[in-house]
Amino acid sequence: TPIVAALEPFPRTLVHGDVRAANVAVRDQARNGESAVFFDWGRAAFAAPTADLGFFLGFTALERPTGVDRAIHAYEAGLRERLGGRWPTSWERQRELGLLAGMLQSGLACRAFWGVHVLAVEDERAAAIEREALQGWEPRLRAAVGLL
Repeated sequence: TPIVAALEPFPRTLVHGDVRAANVAVRDQARNGESAVFFDWGRAAFAAPTADLGFFLGFTALERPTGVDRAIHAYEAGLRERLGGRWPTSWERQRELGLLAGMLQSGLACRAFWGVHVLAVEDERAAAIEREALQGWEPRLRAAVGLL
């Protein structure tokens, strides 16, 4: 697919493939701080790590529409800490393509581009919340499509 080809030059790692609240638990370890435990590895794959971020954000976009930029910032801050001074020069491209891949997997892109509701929207209030959440993603997804 075009997204797989566009992500080919970038590093890949083991990704969960279905990162959402139902598949993650946080353990509080008194001495070592918090740690995450992931369940249901049935969709695991070797892919761009940003695809998991995109899937998570796409899956939770309607629940937390204002937290998307904060989540991306937190992800990047953690990555910067782990990589030290070895920040990839092509990070923005990799991030946007990975987000697009995850968004497509989560179904958010279908709702943003074509108004297809993956989840049933039962009332006008819920539909309005969905439209508002998707408005912020549409330009970003369209720009990422332009990178293909």
